[in-house]
Amino acid sequence: MLSLIPAKTFITWFAILAIVIPIAKAQADPPPEPLTWNGTLKWKEVTESSGLARSSKLPDAFWTMNDSGNGIDLFLFDNSGDAIARCELKGARNVDWEAMSSWQSGEDHFLVVADTGDNLRQRLEYRIYFAKEPKVKSGKKKVYKKSEPAVGVKFRFDAGAMNCEAMGIPPGTNDVFFVEKQFAEGNLQNPPAVFRLRLPVEDLTAKLAQKRKVRAGRLPDVLVAKKIAELPFYGVTGMAFSPDGKRVVMRNYLEMRLFEKSVDAEGDKQSSQDWSDILKNQKPAVLPMPLQKQGEAIVFSADSKSVYVTSESAKQPIWKINLDGLKKQMLDEDQ
Repeated sequence: MLSLIPAKTFITWFAILAIVIPIAKAQADPPPEPLTWNGTLKWKEVTESSGLARSSKLPDAFWTMNDSGNGIDLFLFDNSGDAIARCELKGARNVDWEAMSSWQSGEDHFLVVADTGDNLRQRLEYRIYFAKEPKVKSGKKKVYKKSEPAVGVKFRFDAGAMNCEAMGIPPGTNDVFFVEKQFAEGNLQNPPAVFRLRLPVEDLTAKLAQKRKVRAGRLPDVLVAKKIAELPFYGVTGMAFSPDGKRVVMRNYLEMRLFEKSVDAEGDKQSSQDWSDILKNQKPAVLPMPLQKQGEAIVFSADSKSVYVTSESAKQPIWKINLDGLKKQMLDEDQ
């Protein structure tokens, strides 16, 4: 005959299990590796990967491009570096392409290229190019060749000529953010600036909706990117916003800064926070970067938990960095 377990004993065992089970689960599911080598960028035509944009058509695939002195093609590769497709931006001009991003308007997905490099700080106007992301298929040995008409948006910085190698667009917005590439030597009284450009969405989408055989050209008006913040760190070569809209990273050659939207009492990030205020007032986390020859590009993974980085020069490694794993490792090392 079975005897009943006393209520006090049952409660005691329940309390023990409530402690033991989470510990066992934590041991069974160790934190992700903070740094993973994924492969080598195999596009032989890509020798100066200056920007990255996540593909909306294929999971874990990314677009990149070369900077000044090169052509007007974008190159798609998977997260191990294998070539998938290249796309010519018809009507575009590569004066000094330095950054990439993606942008969604309605149901359409676009690739965005920033022609904002200006080492001598002598340009009067800059451009960002928009083009629809072409459709491609994965799992094929064939490398696709595509072309898309590009719409150029002319603008200037309200602070004068700038050299900007970092650009990003928060998901669900029409704001383009730029970060000035400024080195510390002799410029401690003039920290790097952050600018925001508001896109003329109606005019831009109307131009992008033209028939494919019509050259898209440029919007006639010269817009103004306005300074909204200054940064206490230098040499920024790339930036990216996470797909969930809750994180942004900025990188230079040696490290990156992570800005995050704050957490409410329920543990949810506050999506209503304005990025201009965050970039102006938040002290970001400082995280190390893997050693690269000349690292300039960065992009988020689809789950917003990791970033991928590439470097200039041919056949460079592709690194995946898990942000939470890296933050935990640094915290453990400090203790």
